[in-house]
Amino acid sequence: MIPNVPAPWPRPRYISAGPARIAYLVLLPDAVELAQKNHPLFADFGIESKYRGDDPSWFEGWVNPRSAFGSLLMRTPGLDMVALTQCKAAMILTGEVADPKDLGHLQRAFLVLKLLAQKAGAVAACDVESMMWWTKAALEELPDEWEFDVADHMRVVFESQEREPGAGHLCHTLGLAKFGRPDLAIGGVAPEHAEAAGDMLENLATALAEGDNFEGGDIVEPEGFPPLRCEELPDDTGSEDTTFGNRSIWLVPEEG
Repeated sequence: MIPNVPAPWPRPRYISAGPARIAYLVLLPDAVELAQKNHPLFADFGIESKYRGDDPSWFEGWVNPRSAFGSLLMRTPGLDMVALTQCKAAMILTGEVADPKDLGHLQRAFLVLKLLAQKAGAVAACDVESMMWWTKAALEELPDEWEFDVADHMRVVFESQEREPGAGHLCHTLGLAKFGRPDLAIGGVAPEHAEAAGDMLENLATALAEGDNFEGGDIVEPEGFPPLRCEELPDDTGSEDTTFGNRSIWLVPEEG
């Protein structure tokens, strides 16, 4: 049974600023047929199935502990390791929504993931944009009246290694492409300021999720930080040093 589409999460400060995109990968014992023509749950979405036997190296990239996604998967609390070894298929849910005035596309995506967990035995699902894994139990336990929290849909990363000796550490978000917004980054952060920097980025990410938009040259004044100037960089997807897989806004202290 296909669930009903809920009233969408609002974006009370919405500004038109381009399309949002989603990508979720689901690991299952076997692929299932979900496509429902003209059902609003699947509006703007595409669903593709891939089998482990058809491309073992691709599949290993998601589950191998030595890979970026696999190492995160293995550290996900509540993961059923036995069930994971029995997964022979993956289903990929993707979509792009032009200028989303609300966040209904995220709710609908998670209804599909929850459906796959409940009815198809999905073991884990990855939010590819934020590199966050959800277990079967976590998906099944999502309440019908699930309230929006930006932390469920984005991640703050504090890089443990300095990119240049003595330059301080980079702290940045992942996943804001789902809101049609650039990811955020601030450099030169000392380890003892990691938590404060992360909280600041999450607060700004909440504003973007609710519809605000930052552009190059804008000045933001987060509590506890000096005024920060926004410097916008293009989408780094496919570059030699991909960090975001998205556009980015770098927050630089405003001089004088």
